[in-house]
Amino acid sequence: MPNHVHFLVEIDDFPLAKLFQPVFTAYAIYFNATYKRIGHVFQDRFKSYLIEDDDYLHEVFRYILLNPIRAGICEDLDDYPWSSHPGFINLEKAWPFVDFRIFNYFGNDEEGIKAYRAYLGNWIEAEIYTRQDEDENLRLFQANYLIKQTCQKFEITYDDLLFARRKEKAIIARGYFGEMAKEKFKLPLKEIAESLGINYWALNRGIKKRKDLKIE
Repeated sequence: MPNHVHFLVEIDDFPLAKLFQPVFTAYAIYFNATYKRIGHVFQDRFKSYLIEDDDYLHEVFRYILLNPIRAGICEDLDDYPWSSHPGFINLEKAWPFVDFRIFNYFGNDEEGIKAYRAYLGNWIEAEIYTRQDEDENLRLFQANYLIKQTCQKFEITYDDLLFARRKEKAIIARGYFGEMAKEKFKLPLKEIAESLGINYWALNRGIKKRKDLKIE
């Protein structure tokens, strides 16, 4: 992307900071030498989020690949060279440092490529994204994913989660959503409550009820 980059990285016990520090330092030295400049190249420290299940892995994978379209940089990913996407449809164009094992999920034959393209096309949530604020887009993506997971877990509809003020299952589901959004994505409870159209105290009520009933 013009002002940031996304990596989907598998790690073990090796600290993520120690992985990226030499990469960013080497790139900053190269960039400053190439363009005859001095000073910082990167404005902020990198941000990282833990992926704990395959469903979220596949959603994040799609989110990263579709960023150029979401930002209005291109209309067709096939026309965008600064992405791992070309390597997924033609291994001859694959970058050597990209691990393409995730593609085994689709298969690397013609039918697999069709399934991969269909997977990229299934992005209904993208319509609510903005083209100005990447941080806001990421928060919306995270919230959308967690809302979908919450509705499936508690067998309620999206409208129930937002509007069923007296339905106990929906109250508990909102509490679950609030705690997961805070724990997984570091979203503040006030912002979470606003995204659900409820006040902070109503969200806390759901959190307390979930804890009292010991619902995981």
